[in-house]
Amino acid sequence: MRDCLSSCKVTAFYGNPRTPLVVRGKFGNFAVMKRSVDESASRLISDAKVVFLLGVVGIHANFTADYGYLCSPMGEEILAALIDYILKICVPGFFLISGFLFFRNGEFTWREYKGKMRSRVHTLLIPYLLWNLVGCLLTFLKVSPWLSRYFPQYEGWPDVPWDILTGFVDLTNGYPYDISLWFIRNLLIIICVAWVLKYALKWLKWGAPLLLLALTFIPELNFWKLAESFFYFGVGASIGYFSINFASCIHKVGPLSLLLWILLGTANFLCAEQEWSMYIEPLRNLSGVMGALWILLKISLYNLKGMTTLRGTAFFVYAFHILYCSLVWKGVFALIPPESTVLTLSDFMLIWGIMLGVALGTALIVRRLWPRLYSLLSGGRA
Repeated sequence: MRDCLSSCKVTAFYGNPRTPLVVRGKFGNFAVMKRSVDESASRLISDAKVVFLLGVVGIHANFTADYGYLCSPMGEEILAALIDYILKICVPGFFLISGFLFFRNGEFTWREYKGKMRSRVHTLLIPYLLWNLVGCLLTFLKVSPWLSRYFPQYEGWPDVPWDILTGFVDLTNGYPYDISLWFIRNLLIIICVAWVLKYALKWLKWGAPLLLLALTFIPELNFWKLAESFFYFGVGASIGYFSINFASCIHKVGPLSLLLWILLGTANFLCAEQEWSMYIEPLRNLSGVMGALWILLKISLYNLKGMTTLRGTAFFVYAFHILYCSLVWKGVFALIPPESTVLTLSDFMLIWGIMLGVALGTALIVRRLWPRLYSLLSGGRA
């Protein structure tokens, strides 16, 4: 084999990572695919998925929206700032990474696009439907005579049988049964029109993400946060489509993005009551994502103990943790009422840890005892 390779000559190479190296040798011709994502980018994305997952669990550990009247005012303000200015970048980060991975091979053919769509049926659509089915069954349980008094927000549901089906897309306030899977719902919608995005990138170049940013300013297009989701996805897609090295891109723009995030966050905070402040939120979140990725690139969490387990169970934890969060809230409040700032923050951290621990433990048990079920619920992710 070594003799074969040493006598081979590369006769063609094209910049598109999907284009094979055509190699000629005395034992015949063969093709070698260039890796579409280098090791540093792959590790960065793996680290980011885990960190963003932890952030999403933290968002749902925040109980102040429903139980703020129980908390100290200072504790409530601290948690609001933590969620709105730091943890809120996590889902935009998922969209950006998804856009990059979908377009990472540059300009793809219609056949490749159909192949990507087929794979997303297994990795996104099937787990989305299964987890929302679980959420639907739990919602029926919550409106039962035994539990309805503990979940007054579902009183009167379903008004009509059609409500049962619409809950898979929008049960209340733009969220499906499994609230955290609004990200998957929006992602499924976006990839269905990703072929159009391909031509927008081809014709408009970097004007395409700018156009998507402009669309976020139109409230009618931003229902379900769809226009904003498309913007983050489009930025990641641009990096992939133009074959820009992901890690190098983050290395170059990260420091400036971090500074921009601080400036835009300060402007948002000082001018929160001004109507125009809402329009800088997509840019603030995007700069926060790029800044966070730059920090992760510098510190590298990939080899830390426990990261392999978190990477392998991330999707299951993401989908499962939201289904029992209100029960954790109530249980922790019963033990430690959030009557002071310290207790409010302590409750938050305790809820965060319990939600993560329960979801992670359940994922490991299901993966061990029922690997096929785990594979279905996780979209085939090991």
